[in-house]
Amino acid sequence: MLNFIIGRENIDLIIKKATGLFVIFMLLVFSIPKKACSNTKAGINDGLSGLYNQSGNVVWRTYSDDCTYNGKNYNIQTLIAQPDQTDSNLIKDGSIAMNGKVFNIQMLTTQPDLINSHLLVFSDIVDTCLFSYSYATTVSFKYVKLKGQSDNRQVLSYVSAKGKMDLYYMYNAFKLKDKGYKPDVKQGRRTIYLAPSKYNLNTYAIKGYLDMLPGKSCVTDAIIKEIDSGKVFNINPVCPVYPSQVF
Repeated sequence: MLNFIIGRENIDLIIKKATGLFVIFMLLVFSIPKKACSNTKAGINDGLSGLYNQSGNVVWRTYSDDCTYNGKNYNIQTLIAQPDQTDSNLIKDGSIAMNGKVFNIQMLTTQPDLINSHLLVFSDIVDTCLFSYSYATTVSFKYVKLKGQSDNRQVLSYVSAKGKMDLYYMYNAFKLKDKGYKPDVKQGRRTIYLAPSKYNLNTYAIKGYLDMLPGKSCVTDAIIKEIDSGKVFNINPVCPVYPSQVF
């Protein structure tokens, strides 16, 4: 019955295509790079100690991983920078007044990424909302070398950055009180985390090392958007290339 409806030739064609797709699938599965990392160790090694600014504005920490990638062993030293003072260039702060009831906070990154957005809804707002923000960037620098090589052979192969935004808001509202509406001032705070999906991943550090082309994945824009009017306010976090650009 099946031969009569579809035809024997079409059945053979379907089988051939299905077989071809299965072969492609298996090739893709077995071509995925095999990777594993272990032996995480804390501490600054001699090869990194002179590469960053030791001002009091930034806290630096580091750790190393031994990783196996496609049968070869690598050592990855990760250097993390976080702000310790508001004078650091890792901090962006300020204020903005915007009209509207619904606001969307989202990010843009150096590479296409998943949409990471957060909604704020103020249904009882009268007119204008005053936002004050403080955006703190954390940066990861990854240095790669073959395991067993000296520290002067390690190469900066991947830089990534994420952010934490403390967003304070205040607006005029009306609330029902004593059988009537009375003016009221509402205020609050939201903490929003924005991070590229490829933040601090050893896989991309090894890829940058093998390609001899350092990779980069940073939040380039933190956006506050009023939905109805489309008005947009941009915060531009720092996206450094080298540790010396962090201070």
